[in-house]
Amino acid sequence: MSTPDLGAAAPEGEAGLIGSILVMAGDTGRQSEALDACAASLTPDSFSAPAYRATWNAICSCRRSGTPIDLLTIETELRRTGVMERIGGPASIEGAVDKITTPSIWHACLVSILAAWRARQAAEIGTRLAAGEIDAESASAQLATLAKPSTSAFPAIVPADSFVATEIEDPPEVVRGVLHRGSKCVYGGPSKAFKSWALLDLCLSVANGAPWLGFETIPGPVLYVNLELQPFAVRRRLKALSSARRLPIPSTLRLWNLRGNNRPLPELLKELMRQIAGEQYALIVPDPVYKTLAGRDENSAGDIGQVCAELEAVAVQTGAALAFGAHFAKGNAAGKEAQDRISGSGVFARDPDSIIVATPHEEEGAFTVDMILRNFAPPDPFVMRWNYPLMMRDAELDPARLLKPRNMRTADRPEVDTLVPQATELVSRGPMKTGMFRAKLQRIAGTQSRARELFAALIADAHLAQYEVRGRGQHDTWIGTPAQIEQLRKTKTA
Repeated sequence: MSTPDLGAAAPEGEAGLIGSILVMAGDTGRQSEALDACAASLTPDSFSAPAYRATWNAICSCRRSGTPIDLLTIETELRRTGVMERIGGPASIEGAVDKITTPSIWHACLVSILAAWRARQAAEIGTRLAAGEIDAESASAQLATLAKPSTSAFPAIVPADSFVATEIEDPPEVVRGVLHRGSKCVYGGPSKAFKSWALLDLCLSVANGAPWLGFETIPGPVLYVNLELQPFAVRRRLKALSSARRLPIPSTLRLWNLRGNNRPLPELLKELMRQIAGEQYALIVPDPVYKTLAGRDENSAGDIGQVCAELEAVAVQTGAALAFGAHFAKGNAAGKEAQDRISGSGVFARDPDSIIVATPHEEEGAFTVDMILRNFAPPDPFVMRWNYPLMMRDAELDPARLLKPRNMRTADRPEVDTLVPQATELVSRGPMKTGMFRAKLQRIAGTQSRARELFAALIADAHLAQYEVRGRGQHDTWIGTPAQIEQLRKTKTA
């Protein structure tokens, strides 16, 4: 998958990269990994701002000499080389550090710097071509070389002992005990289960640092990518949520309204990365993701795996958590494991780091919430109830009481053995064709799966037997008691 182009002008990217590397001073393993990737791709000319170009030179100098790389050593190196005052003094470097909330944005900043450098180089090639300094063939060759990726997409292989010995800090949490920055989260539920309401409430909660579904959130900037609702509708929902929660709608909550402008996901993400370059979101919510499939097959593991990889790239490169909704497969999902209720190839239900599943409860308007979490201990299932415009916890309801299929909602579902007398009664007046018998058997069993189970038990335990009749274009299968079938066989062969 290609790296998103973040645009040609990237001073924020240069500041973000320098700031991230200096902030990682206390995590030498992580800093070394970032420096390895950057050193393989960057030269001083990659930076357009003199302050950051000089700072990068100082970082490389300290690295060559084995000097620890932190704010103090870099400022010392800049003074030693006599460039500190020429670049505006310590404030130019300290300002870059102060803006960093999570150093994991370094990779996105690296991509931004390289994109800007390529744009400057391309412009210079165009200028030289226009001035007659190079011909069209030479310009074309230079542009082709420029277009080749200049950075490895892979981290270096490291020894396990040094990896384990190096302290790695947990990334900041977005929802306490549920979701980290840089992670992916899916919120699954059936159609019309208020998934978009819940996700928009999550955005408002994180932007204010207010609880969400009973879980503490850590305040941070949030982007809601609205792919479905008309602008008036999302405005109305935000106002309703703000009023019900008694929370302001802060400027740290940003909207990208794209109804009528849907594009394939790679195209959208490229533009997204261009627009948010240098910003440090805590949470990004594209809603709903299915609007971006653009011909991809929701039931294809390959297609959905690619979608998840593209979303993951955004999470990794921006350091933001990615949360999105997914719907259940058709039919009642109560009999499935929680993660298997989400429709599609199964990738949506296994790829994310945090999986939140809202399954209809037997109480109307209520849902049992299960959480399958990769990086946290899962909380006990709980029930939430829709109370416009919010999902609210209801401690009075039992999470185990899921909504069952309409024809099997009794608390005591009959075991197969108890249904045998009713099944054999169907042939009390004589054998019948097997197709008709199966149709009547389903009415007794309640579901196709239980009817199949009951049918197998009837044959295996010799309660009933079958006889196949062939001849002169006729092909029928009959079912009845063993005595009935024996009599039928004698009649047909007489």
